[in-house]
Amino acid sequence: MNRTGVQPRLTSGGVFISIVTVCKNNKEGLIRTWESVLLQETNDWEWIVIDGVSVDGTLPFLNELSDPKVNYISEPDEGLYDAMNKGIERSSGQYILFLNSGDQLQNPDVINLIKHSAKQNNCPDFLYGDSYEMTLRKDLLYKRARTYRTSCSQIIRRWCTKDQV
Repeated sequence: MNRTGVQPRLTSGGVFISIVTVCKNNKEGLIRTWESVLLQETNDWEWIVIDGVSVDGTLPFLNELSDPKVNYISEPDEGLYDAMNKGIERSSGQYILFLNSGDQLQNPDVINLIKHSAKQNNCPDFLYGDSYEMTLRKDLLYKRARTYRTSCSQIIRRWCTKDQV
């Protein structure tokens, strides 16, 4: 169970992902994020949006979504990490993927790759992976995840590789 007593959701595939998106006044970025989540080839996810009382049309956009996998709140918070903690409290997945407003999943298979990596590695406590950053010139900059040593959990890097571009 997570901190609020929500029982983690399991699916026939064994792994359920909570995608947490934090936003404030970035409706266009939020739409791009939603479009990339919606394209995922699996349905073993929920999208939790924590909005810091946006005034740019974010709330009407969220109100129009009729997907039962979408859960959102719009209320004042004490900053980014407070909002992220609110997302954690509302999550029901075995894993939480932080995907901020404007961020996008690289391809429709990302959630499947995460699930596969988790199962292949006996569902470690923590997963992380490489990413791409879009430059001002709209080029993709590959950012390799750093390797961290830990004795308390098995850590793997399997989300996306440079070969998947």
